[in-house]
Amino acid sequence: MYIRLATKGSDYAKCSRAAPIAWPFEFPTVMAERTFKGELLGYLTTNTKSGYIVAGPLWLLPTLTRTGKAFVLIRLMTGYENTLAINKVDRFLFFVPPGNEHYMDIIKRAMGLDPYEIDADGNYWYQRILVKETV
Repeated sequence: MYIRLATKGSDYAKCSRAAPIAWPFEFPTVMAERTFKGELLGYLTTNTKSGYIVAGPLWLLPTLTRTGKAFVLIRLMTGYENTLAINKVDRFLFFVPPGNEHYMDIIKRAMGLDPYEIDADGNYWYQRILVKETV
């Protein structure tokens, strides 16, 4: 599996063909591909419309197994977090819609996070603080 940043129009078009979103893709958009420039397994993009850095939407290939989805999700999040950290971002938000307890379990086990809020639509909101290394 290859994890890479979407950097040009053809990358964003590939993501959009898999699962269109209602606004332009923003930086960073991280892609997971089976082979380099091959089949798209998933993507994670950014939404800054609210004035905050919100990770999402996330799209995973529907035919992946539950374990496969968890593996791709973790790799996408790692690439996303590394990109933000390199760009001096120290935190971001994301949410999990209701009915996705499996993802909430992955987030708890892999990232040690619990939701800090449930909004009016029932979405579970998380804040991820990126650890800064001290020298």
